[in-house]
Amino acid sequence: MRFVGSEEISSSAWGESDLPNAENPKIFVYRCQTKRNLVNTLLHEVLHAVRPELSEEAVTETADILERALNRLGYKID
Repeated sequence: MRFVGSEEISSSAWGESDLPNAENPKIFVYRCQTKRNLVNTLLHEVLHAVRPELSEEAVTETADILERALNRLGYKID
């Protein structure tokens, strides 16, 4: 996983991930986000990488739930 600047990622994306069957799969996360958005984006891209069959809606919903759970457990991501 790498935190990247805007020049290394699609202009409309907060993050990108390769499929797990790629030769050397990578996850890229745009670094200029709030801490909470950064955590959510990382969770989102990890979900894409490990469960590529999930819809975008399912990935987004799951990342949101996981991010809120971490926040409620006391992990300071706000």
